[in-house]
Amino acid sequence: MMRIKGATARIKGATSRIKGATARIKGATARIKGATARIKGATARIKGATARIKGATARIKGATVRVKGKAIALLARQLMFQGATFKFRS
Repeated sequence: MMRIKGATARIKGATSRIKGATARIKGATARIKGATARIKGATARIKGATARIKGATARIKGATVRVKGKAIALLARQLMFQGATFKFRS
């Protein structure tokens, strides 16, 4: 009878340790899920910022091209007013 009680106690102890380990694993899994979610959020924010930078760069490039075109046209008009002729390469 004493051996059965000892074995039962050992089984209870092992069961308790397994429950503790399971709880620790659940906690670690939850922490990993939280970290993954934070990384996903940060990645999304970086993607958004990159898209905004690309848009701004495109707008700056467009404005630069327009300004250059206007400057060339103005210069050509001024030179033509002075009697210059141009041959544009195509």
